[in-house]
Amino acid sequence: MPRAKLVGLLVGGLLLASCQRSSGNPSPPGGGGTVDPPPTATLSVVDSSGAPGPFALDGLDQLVIDVECAHLKPGAHAVRVAVTSPSGSLYAQLPATLQVGESRRGRVSSTLQVRGSTIESYRQLGTWQLVASVDGAQLAAASVDLAP
Repeated sequence: MPRAKLVGLLVGGLLLASCQRSSGNPSPPGGGGTVDPPPTATLSVVDSSGAPGPFALDGLDQLVIDVECAHLKPGAHAVRVAVTSPSGSLYAQLPATLQVGESRRGRVSSTLQVRGSTIESYRQLGTWQLVASVDGAQLAAASVDLAP
């Protein structure tokens, strides 16, 4: 009987130790510090006057694409916006460099020419998809409707 109690205590102790090690929220190094939130971004698309869509293709000169980021480390960050046409093919990749200061926030803008481009020539109407990546991680997406 004492042997069974000993085995039970050992098994119980191992289970308790494994539960304590598998905590889902490890404490940060140094104990008590805060954990940085992950980087975030928003992606907005407006016409050159600042109006949001949907957009009429006729009379649309260009689209202005803004990427606003937060919780980034200070320094330079690579931003890329992938633009996919309504047919599902990649239309453009718009690269930019985002400089982030101590506020850990930043904003970068790009333009997508519509007038005089294949968008206008081939009347590529429908929903366009845009995805913003920062340092290779996809952080934001938006869609834009182009109507006649």
